[in-house]
Amino acid sequence: MLVELLGLPGSGKSTLVKTLLEKSSDHPIDIETLNQRAERVLQHHKTKRGYIRRKRGRGWFFATFEFAHCYPEIFRIVFENAILQQDKNLDFFDLLAQYHFSKQATDAVGPAISDEGFLHRGSAIFLYPNTYSNIDTYLKHVPCFDTVIHIGCSIDLAIERCKSRPKGLPKRYRSFSEQELSQCYQKLERLHQTCLDHHKDKGGNIIRLDGQKPWAQTTQTILDILSDDGAMGAVPFDIEV
Repeated sequence: MLVELLGLPGSGKSTLVKTLLEKSSDHPIDIETLNQRAERVLQHHKTKRGYIRRKRGRGWFFATFEFAHCYPEIFRIVFENAILQQDKNLDFFDLLAQYHFSKQATDAVGPAISDEGFLHRGSAIFLYPNTYSNIDTYLKHVPCFDTVIHIGCSIDLAIERCKSRPKGLPKRYRSFSEQELSQCYQKLERLHQTCLDHHKDKGGNIIRLDGQKPWAQTTQTILDILSDDGAMGAVPFDIEV
């Protein structure tokens, strides 16, 4: 089972992942990050493939190109929309490798969770105007996680939280004026809604959270939901927590 978090920068995605990992130790469900699961599978590949064993970084390239054979349109779309934006390409390739290896895990007993999945990355790619394709084309080809946890948060609060963090605003937003930053967050909200609508139409599950509530109040409920109904099935759910 794969779970993706979606929300504005500053909504609390990383904090929620950390809290879920901590709380799951006292819960029957076993949660790990998408990267942890992928790394475990990569270790297994190293014992079988000399190419990967000789240099660690080759494992990620191997997984990325195997993913490309399964989803060739994703590569075309990403490259078209991230010309001269190498950081976005690298972040996306990292996700492709994590997804590819995680789907091969045979010892997974609980969900793998990511705060930077395909919906998050897609929203970042199509946030800027120099795009050759569109978010709908991207979503049509990208694989779906089983469940999306959407964190609702006001724009003003999300920006305030970002500014109060030790590292401050994400690098790509630091040169923006207050007005540009607000407009950027508004566009992100619209892109996130498009992603949620697509995920629901594809039969995926959605858990909607209020990002202003303390995570201690909602974490147990999320774990219970994921324990019972987190995988994509015949009866998808859309729950507010």
